[in-house]
Amino acid sequence: MDAAGLAVAVMGCVIKLVVFSTDFVDDAKQVYCQGTTSLNKDLVTVATSIQGATKSLESQLDELDKNVGKGSGGTNNDLRALAKRAADIGNELASKLRSTQTKPKAKLKGIGAVVSGTWNAKDIAKIEGRLNAIRREIDTRLLLDLKQGVRASQSDENEHSLAALSALERIANTLSEHKEDSGTIIEMLNKISIATRDPQRGLLPTPGEQGSCLGTDSQLGKGLVVGAEEAILNWLWYPSMYDREDSIDEAYPKTLHWIFEEEKVDNSEGCKWDSFMDFLKGENRIYWITGKPGSGKSTLVKFINEQDRTQEELNHWSSGKRLLCASFYFSYKGSDEQRTELGLVRSLLHWILTKERNLISLVFKDRYIAESRGTRQSELTLPEAKRTLKQILEQHSELRFFFTIDGLDEFDPDASSTTVASLIDLAETLSGFDNVKMVVSSRPYPEFEYGFSRYPRLRIHDLTKADIRHYATERLGNHSRMQLLIKRDPKNSRELIDSITSMSSGVFLWVRVVTDSLIWGLTKYDNIKDLQRRLEGLPSDLQELYEVIISRIGPEHRDQSSELLELAYYGMNTPLHNFGALYLWFSENADNEMIFQTKTEPLGEEDVHSRIDEMETRLKSRCLGLVEVGPSSIIQFLHKTVKEFLEGPFWKEFAAKHCRTDFVPTLSLLRGEILAIKTWNPPSNAKKRRRLLRDHLVAVGERARGSDLASGRASSDLLRELDSTMTAHFGTISYDLDPEAASRVATSHWSSLLGWDPVKDRYRDFRRIDGTNYRPVDLQSSFLAFATCFRLSHYITEQIEIHGPDLLANNRFPLLVHALSPHRDNIRLVHLLLTNGCDPQQMLEGISVWAWFWHGLYYQLMVGTKGSYRLPLGTFFDPGLMLSMIRTMLRFGADPNILIPWVVYPNKTEKAQWSYCTPLAAMTRLRELLSDNDFVANTRDYMKENTEETGSDLPNARNNIRSIIQLLKEKGGIEQEMELCKIPQQVAVAGTTDSKNMGYT
Repeated sequence: MDAAGLAVAVMGCVIKLVVFSTDFVDDAKQVYCQGTTSLNKDLVTVATSIQGATKSLESQLDELDKNVGKGSGGTNNDLRALAKRAADIGNELASKLRSTQTKPKAKLKGIGAVVSGTWNAKDIAKIEGRLNAIRREIDTRLLLDLKQGVRASQSDENEHSLAALSALERIANTLSEHKEDSGTIIEMLNKISIATRDPQRGLLPTPGEQGSCLGTDSQLGKGLVVGAEEAILNWLWYPSMYDREDSIDEAYPKTLHWIFEEEKVDNSEGCKWDSFMDFLKGENRIYWITGKPGSGKSTLVKFINEQDRTQEELNHWSSGKRLLCASFYFSYKGSDEQRTELGLVRSLLHWILTKERNLISLVFKDRYIAESRGTRQSELTLPEAKRTLKQILEQHSELRFFFTIDGLDEFDPDASSTTVASLIDLAETLSGFDNVKMVVSSRPYPEFEYGFSRYPRLRIHDLTKADIRHYATERLGNHSRMQLLIKRDPKNSRELIDSITSMSSGVFLWVRVVTDSLIWGLTKYDNIKDLQRRLEGLPSDLQELYEVIISRIGPEHRDQSSELLELAYYGMNTPLHNFGALYLWFSENADNEMIFQTKTEPLGEEDVHSRIDEMETRLKSRCLGLVEVGPSSIIQFLHKTVKEFLEGPFWKEFAAKHCRTDFVPTLSLLRGEILAIKTWNPPSNAKKRRRLLRDHLVAVGERARGSDLASGRASSDLLRELDSTMTAHFGTISYDLDPEAASRVATSHWSSLLGWDPVKDRYRDFRRIDGTNYRPVDLQSSFLAFATCFRLSHYITEQIEIHGPDLLANNRFPLLVHALSPHRDNIRLVHLLLTNGCDPQQMLEGISVWAWFWHGLYYQLMVGTKGSYRLPLGTFFDPGLMLSMIRTMLRFGADPNILIPWVVYPNKTEKAQWSYCTPLAAMTRLRELLSDNDFVANTRDYMKENTEETGSDLPNARNNIRSIIQLLKEKGGIEQEMELCKIPQQVAVAGTTDSKNMGYT
C-alpha cells in the first residue's frame, strides 16, 4: 500500500474510533439527562468496540511510520497528531471501561448501570468537546489537505485514493450532520477498508465481487472482522439483558456459603438435600433450586454465579477444557426479551460469543458475510436461535458450558408464544449435551415438579435457618438502640431473634420486611416488649404481611400511598419502555396546567436528579419499601409477590377507598408520558433520535388508549398538546433522502414516524387482478389516523360530534384499514366508523377496504405455506373475532362476493399458483382442509417446529369458520374460484361497474 493508501487507512480508523466513542458519549449523556437510557450497549461490547478501534488505529499509525517515516511532511504530521489525540481518547475510555468490567462480582452490565459511578457529567462534556474538535478538524481541513497531497503525488493509485478520500469525506459529513446511525457508518467504513486493501476491485465492489473477497479473515482485514463481529453481537444484544440481574440484591455477608458444603443434611433442620458440590464435580446435568416465594432463589443463583468456588469446582468436571459460564434471569415485569424463550436463547448466545468471538463467523456464517458486506439482517427467530445454540454445543466438544437460568416461573407464555413445557424441553435438550451443566430455579409449581423430578434439587426455604438468624441478629444488632437493649435484657433479645427465625418459615423476604419494621420501632425508642408485640402483630404469610404494612400507613398519607402504588403497578404492568423514577415523578405530579406551561425543551441535569432523589425518598416514606428505585433509576417492586398482592381483593378495596375519586392511574401515566416527551433530551444522531421518538410515540399511544378505556372519556386537551409537542420534535429530525422523498416527508404528519403501513404489514404478497404486486402507499398520516391505530374510541366520537361525520370521509387514508386489525376491542371502533359513514367499499390503491380485509385474513391464515397449513392462533388470529368483524362489515353494505387473492400449492415441490375466489369459496376450502386428519396432523407438526404453536385451538377454529360460512351464505354469498388468467377482462378494467362490484378498480 502506498503513502496515500496508508493515510486513507489511518483516517478511516480515526473516524471509526470517533463513531464508537461518540456512541458511548450519547448514551452517557442520556444517563445524566434522563436518569436512564434505552440505547446503552452492554459493558463488554462497548469496551471491546472502543478498544478494538483504538488498537486498529495504533496499528495503522505504526505502519504509516514504518513505510512513510515520521518526518514525512506537514499533512502526514497533522494526521499523526490527530490520530494520536483520537487514540488517547480511545485508550482513556477503554481503560476505564475495562476497570469497571473487571471489578469483583462485575458482569456484562449495561452502561446505564456503571457510567454514573465512573464519569461525571463534566467528564462526559469534556470528552464530547474533544471528539467534536477532532471531527471539525477532519471536516474543515485535514481531508482537503490529504486530497491535495494525493493529487500532487505521482502514484499509480492516485485515482483510487482520491475516490476513497471522497467516500470518507461523505462519511465525515454524514457524521457531523448526525444523519446515520453508527451501524450504517461502520458498514460504510468497512467497505472502504476492503477497497483500500484491494485497489483492483474498486471502492464499492459489486455483491458478487464482495463475496469473493470475504472468504477469510485475512482478506477482510482486522477492522472489517471486528465490525462484522460487533454487528452480530449488537444484533443479539438487547437493552434489558442484564437489568434483572442488576436489580437482585447481593447475598448478605456470611450467608449462603452452605451451598458449597459436602454434607447433604442441614443439621439445624435435618432436611435432606442433594449435594451441590457433587453436582458441580459429577456427571449430573441439571440442578433445580426451588422454594417458596421470597425465599431467596434469585439471590442464591446470583451468589453461585459470582463465587470463585463455583468455577473451581467446575474445573474438576471440565478437566482442563475451556469453561464458559452464562446466565439468564427471567423477569415478569421486564421487556418481552426478559420473559421469553427467544430472549433466553439470545442472551446465552451473546454470553458465549462475546467470550468466544472466533465462533461468530462459524455459527452465523451467512449473517457474518452479509454484515461484512453491509447487508441489513432480518430478525432472529426462535427456531434459528435454538439451532445455533445447539450447533455450538454439539460441534465444540473442546468447550464446557455452565448455564444458570433463574425464575422459570416468571416466563410469560403469551409474550413468548410458547409454553412452559417447551421451556422445560429446552432445558432438558441443552443439558443432554455432555459438555453442558445447568442450574435452574423456580417456584415449586406442578409443571416444574414434574419436569425436573429426576434431577438433583434443593428447597431453599428448608436450608436458610442459620442465615436468617445471622441476618436478623446483625441487622438489629447494628442499631445503637438494640445494642443497649441487648445489654439490658439479653435473654428476651435472644428470644426476639428466635421468634423472627421460626416465624419466617425460611422466607428471607419476610425477614427483611419484618426487620425493617422492628428497626423503625427502635427509632421510636421501642423496648424489647414493644418489639415483641410489634413482631407478634405481624403475620408469617407474605400476603398478610403486606396487608399489615398497608394498614399501618398513616391516615394523612393513605391517598398518596395508594396512588403511588397504583401508578407503579400500571406503569410497570405495561413494559413499553423502562419505567424510571423521573417518569413516575412526572406521572404523580403533572396536571394539565403543568403540561401546558412546560416548554418543549430538555430538563437540566440538576432538575433531573433532584426529581429522581425526591421520588426515591417519597417511595420510602409512602410505600414503606414495597416499591423501590433500582439500578439506572428504574422503578421496581420489592418482589414479584408485591405485584401479586396489588392484584388481590384487599388492595383493590383499599385503593378504591383511599384514592381520590377523580384519580385515573392510566390518565396520570398519559400526562407523565407527554411531560417526558416535552422534556426529552434527544441524542445528536438523527436515526437514534427517530428511533427513540418512535418509541415515545408508541408508549404515549398505548397510555392514551389505556386512559381512553379506563376514564371513559376523551383527553382532548392533552392529545392536542401531544400533537403540538410531537410536531415540534418532528421538525428537528433530518432525513437522508432524495429530494422527492424529502418533500413528501416534509409535508407528512409526525405519526408517520410509526412506520405503520397497515396494508404493507398485514397484506403482503397481494396480487392485483392484472397480476402485479401491491406496492406500499403513502399513508399521508394524520392525528385521526394515529387515534384510530391506538383505538381511541372516545376521542374519535368526540371529534365526530364536534366536526360531523364528514371528518372521517375527509381523511386521506381509509381509517377502516387501521381499525380492521386483530384486536378484540376493535369491534367497537369498526362499528363506530361504519355508523358514521366509513364505507367498506372505499377504494385504496384501486382495491376496496373490504377486499384488503379479506386478503389480510388470508395472510394470517397462511394457507399453503410449504404445502402445509399454519394457523397462528390467539394473538395473531382469532376466528371468533374475525366472525364479528365480518358480520359487522356485511351489515353495513360490504359485498359478500368480492374476489380475493388466494394461493394454491399443487404439491410441495411445485411453485405456488395464484387464483382468485369469493370469501365463501376461501372459507369452504379452509374448512375442508381442517377436516382432513392427515393434514391437521401435519399442520401441528409444522407449527411446533416453525412457529412454537401447538395447534391445540384447531377445533375451536373449525367451529368459527363454519359460522363464517353460514353467515356468508345468509348474505347471498356464492362459492366461486377462478385462475388469474381466466378472470373476465371487464373485471380487470379500471372504473367498470363489474370491477367495483368485485372490490377492484
